Amino acid sequence: MIFFTAQIYEDELAYSWLARCWMRSGYSCYTDFLKKLCGDRLVPNVEFFKGFTNQAKEMISRNISIENLILKHTMFPQYARFLLKKDREQAVRYLIDGNNDYIKVLHLIRGNQGKERYLRYCPVCAKEDRSNYGETYWHRKHQIQGCGVCDKHGCRLIESSIKLTGFNSNVLRLAEFEIPLDEDADYNVTQQECDISKYLADVFGSEFAKEDVSINEFFHSAMENTKYMCVRGNLKNIKVLYTLVKILSIQFINKHMIRVYTFYIRNIRIIYTNIYIIEILHLH
Repeated sequence: MIFFTAQIYEDELAYSWLARCWMRSGYSCYTDFLKKLCGDRLVPNVEFFKGFTNQAKEMISRNISIENLILKHTMFPQYARFLLKKDREQAVRYLIDGNNDYIKVLHLIRGNQGKERYLRYCPVCAKEDRSNYGETYWHRKHQIQGCGVCDKHGCRLIESSIKLTGFNSNVLRLAEFEIPLDEDADYNVTQQECDISKYLADVFGSEFAKEDVSINEFFHSAMENTKYMCVRGNLKNIKVLYTLVKILSIQFINKHMIRVYTFYIRNIRIIYTNIYIIEILHLH
C-alpha cells in the first residue's frame, strides 16, 4: 500500500513531491515504489508524471485531484498555454490515462536538440524552503525554458546533475539531498534578464483562459499603425523576429541571454502575449 503523506508545496514539481512521498512510504527501493505508482508502464520523465495505477490515483486524490496535479505541479502550462481549449483538455485526459499521444497534442520535441537540460534551483529559495518547511524541493518555475534567473530573488539559477529527459530522469532524486546546504547566490545578472524571466514566470503561472483566445488577433491589434504591419494588414513576421534578435543580441551578449532570445524565436506564441516584447517593438 502506498501512503502519500507528504504535503505538496506551492509550485512544487509532481516529481519532487512523489520523491518525498517515496522517502516516507516505507519502500527501501524507489523502483518498487514506482511500480506501485505506475505499474508496468514506462516511467515518465521529470516534467510529466502520467499513467498512475488505480490504487495510486485513489491515494493521490486524497491530497489533490489528478487534474490539478497536472495543471499546478507539472510543466504542462509551458507547453499547453496557447493550445485550443479542446486540445488542452485532451492532453490532460491523455496524461491521466497514460496515453503517450499527449506528446503530439502538446507538440513536444523529442530529444535534447543538441543540449542536455537539467533540473535547476535557486540557492536563496532553497534556504527559504528549509527555513519554512525543514526541507527544500524542486520548483516548477525554475525549470521554465528561457528563464535563467529566479523570478523571485533575481539571482542566477543553478543546474543540478539531474537530467530533465533521458534514462536517469526516471530516478527519484530529492532536492534536499541534491542542493547544497549553503551556496552563494550569483546576482551578476542584467535588469533585462530579470525582466524577461519575470515575464515568462508570470505567463507560466497565470490561469488558463476559459475560452479560446486568438493570439494572432491580440498581437495584430497591438501592432496596428506600426512599421511591422503591411498595407494590406498582414504582419511582417520576419521583420519582427529580426528586430528582436538585433535588439536582444546587442543588449545581451552572454550565453544565458542567447538561450533566451533563441527560445523566443522558437516559441513565437509566447512573443505574441508578452507585453514587454510589444513595448520593445513600439520603441524600435
